[in-house]
Amino acid sequence: MGEDFYRGKNDRNIDIVNAILYQQFQEGILMGDIMYKVNGYTFNVESITAFLQLPEKEQWGEEELHSFLSTEGMQFVLHCENEDGVSLKNGMKEMKRGKESSLLSRKDSVWCEMWENKQRIQETYTLLKNRWEEIVERAYTTVQEFLLPTNHCTGTWFFVPGRGQKAYCTPEGCAIILGLKPYTESELRFMIASLIYRKYLLTTLNCHNNTTGSHSPFTPVETLLSITHREGLITYVGLQAAADTEFTASYAVTEEDAARYTDALTAALKETSTDTPGITEDADLMSTATRIGCAMARAIDESIAEKEDGNRRGRDMLLGTLSYLGFISFLRHYKLSDTTVYDSKILWKAYELMEKERTLSGVKEDVFHMQ
Repeated sequence: MGEDFYRGKNDRNIDIVNAILYQQFQEGILMGDIMYKVNGYTFNVESITAFLQLPEKEQWGEEELHSFLSTEGMQFVLHCENEDGVSLKNGMKEMKRGKESSLLSRKDSVWCEMWENKQRIQETYTLLKNRWEEIVERAYTTVQEFLLPTNHCTGTWFFVPGRGQKAYCTPEGCAIILGLKPYTESELRFMIASLIYRKYLLTTLNCHNNTTGSHSPFTPVETLLSITHREGLITYVGLQAAADTEFTASYAVTEEDAARYTDALTAALKETSTDTPGITEDADLMSTATRIGCAMARAIDESIAEKEDGNRRGRDMLLGTLSYLGFISFLRHYKLSDTTVYDSKILWKAYELMEKERTLSGVKEDVFHMQ
């Protein structure tokens, strides 16, 4: 896993400490906080290790539950869901009381599912330990290829055993839930890279709050095109990290996508309301916009392979769209790429309208979608 693996500080002989802890990590001897740093990004597995150390017995004690629920990863997830640890601790106590427990009889109980999926969590965690460089470091390295030259990507990543959704992303950090399903290496790289890049856009470009004035009648169109740009780019970065042909094919644009997107753009151009719930709450449309945006990002990135100095012109153009008005230049570069993955008169009508009418009043871009 590399020399940066650490737990705590030891100024006298950090190499020996790192070597011992690395061996402990590989052998499954787990004590306290365990973290790993990659170029300033901290990957925290403490919640997983604390969960896996919960003993198999009829009733957990206060200390055992506290050691798990007080981990930074679980606290991060609880904060994301506006929950407190008290109710969850009580729920976990009830879960261990036997088959008569109301929680245990509920098929949708995330705590029941988490404990029932303990073996799956252990297997995924073991995969991460054994393939850390190929999964985590490779995903992070891919993200670095899509940062602006003057930017750095820092933050905290939490691996968590369970909760209500498969991933979380805020300006404060990211988390992935290991207990919801079995993950392949490609899926893990995809999720890690796309979430880290999402956080990068949240914090560095502040794209979650681009509203500097009141919304306009063009807000529905702006919202759809902005989502297409942002979510497409995030997904493209994730797929680059996944490096899996079959997995990438699952994000290919379909005829149904093209038809749905054309209909949505047509409706957005006719819409006079400044609200956008019809766009942001339509999961199918969000997925469609993501796939089309991903295809556009790939077209731009691959449009011109290399400069004379070896740098990629297409990549430079793609990174040039990382700005407040980015979706306009994104569409402009896509048009220049001569790619027809998605090409319709309504798209270019929307583009020309936005290029003409766009002002600094902006559109609120606070919707983040993971397919």
